[in-house]
Amino acid sequence: HFRYVNIVADSVEAVNCISRMRSHISEVDSCVLKLVAPFDDNQQPLQVKDYVIAELETCDEKIAEYRDLPKNELEEEEFKKLCDLYDSYKSTANEICYAVESNSMDKAVKTYNDNFISYRAQMATSSEKLYDLAFDHQEDNMHGAALRRDITANGTTLISIIFLVVLIRMDRKRMRTEKELIQTEEKVVKQKKKISTAVLKDVLTETEN
Repeated sequence: HFRYVNIVADSVEAVNCISRMRSHISEVDSCVLKLVAPFDDNQQPLQVKDYVIAELETCDEKIAEYRDLPKNELEEEEFKKLCDLYDSYKSTANEICYAVESNSMDKAVKTYNDNFISYRAQMATSSEKLYDLAFDHQEDNMHGAALRRDITANGTTLISIIFLVVLIRMDRKRMRTEKELIQTEEKVVKQKKKISTAVLKDVLTETEN
């Protein structure tokens, strides 16, 4: 039961890790869009670029965290796909950042339209699929933990009942043995009395010998 509690905790952590990673990726998406099509004139492009790089580093951390968490075969397969996509996604985002830093806005916009939009869509699809797989795995583990808990509880109850039945049978046997012993002792006392009477008195006249 305790082993399954730890498994469920790991599953919950995996789901939360993917959720946080998706949140940071979403931040990268919106900030890269601000770089190539600024909506706020007061927003400094270099500040946005630094924020994008910081968010990508956080994504790296979340991916590293999830890599160390237990996964089933489907999750492992989808995670590999996501990692491959993320390398291209991150590389393209960095390319846009450095183009903005070099004041090459045309290059930044072209990279965004030609590559980043496609990688962004694929990342969204892959991360959503991975989240769903991790969530399903969590649900399975929770049901498994509940089942193990019920089996443990029912097994313990069954063992207790069996132990109680054995104790009752042993107690009944002990009581029968004690009753037989008392009856035997009574017989022995009666037998001794008969022998004593036969030795000390005459059987016909009951006169003392």
